[in-house]
Amino acid sequence: MHPFLNFFSLFQLPAMGFCILCGTIAAFVLIWFLHKKSPIAPAHILDGLIWAIFSGFVGMKVLYWIVTPTQFPTTWAALFEVISTGMVFYGGLIGGVLGVLICCRVRKVKFVDYGDLFLPAFCLAHAGGRIGCLLAGCCYGVEYHGFCAVELEGVSRLPIPLMESLFLLLLAGALVWLFLHVKRRGLVTAVYMLGYALWRFVIEYFRGDAERGFVGALSTSQFISVFILLVGLWFLYRSLRKDKSKGGKPDA
Repeated sequence: MHPFLNFFSLFQLPAMGFCILCGTIAAFVLIWFLHKKSPIAPAHILDGLIWAIFSGFVGMKVLYWIVTPTQFPTTWAALFEVISTGMVFYGGLIGGVLGVLICCRVRKVKFVDYGDLFLPAFCLAHAGGRIGCLLAGCCYGVEYHGFCAVELEGVSRLPIPLMESLFLLLLAGALVWLFLHVKRRGLVTAVYMLGYALWRFVIEYFRGDAERGFVGALSTSQFISVFILLVGLWFLYRSLRKDKSKGGKPDA
């Protein structure tokens, strides 16, 4: 694996951080491209992004510390290592949602309006992060010797991060199409939740890293996926429901 990237032998950058940065830049570009189709004011879009990014980072770290207990840092170097390493995606998603909900309450914006705009772009940032996982050698798959296998510490494995990155790019494309062509508030949010929750629940069976935490027979991510799937079904119902008082327009 390649946890650090060398640029012309001048300096090194952590592969994970660089890939997340690239994915985040792509996400910002996509939001800029889509924002004119959103009912949210540009200033409120920026507010939502700030809340989502800050609270998402906190959520990633908190859930990582829950599923992977670490020793309390006693030095500044140890504190920096604890802060800069180890993240759990679903913690970031939950934290980001909580941050956006706070922003919604302050700015009087519907949550699904933020979700419909942000989630296609969020897929791009997530896809970049998964490429970082592949380079860093984490979130790896079970032992596998077929097409596109990757070697990690002498073991040939299923390239789970690469598979998830490709899935997220496809999901992003589908969500963008829905956002631009299907005028139903909350549908993009629902499809993201349903699509990713189902994908993540299944793909967890092919993960080879056992230290990610479990709730009974389910991994932590599978356990959370069940709840996200239920919430996604509720959003889908709300999006598809017809409100007769509005002349048949979708109620959200």
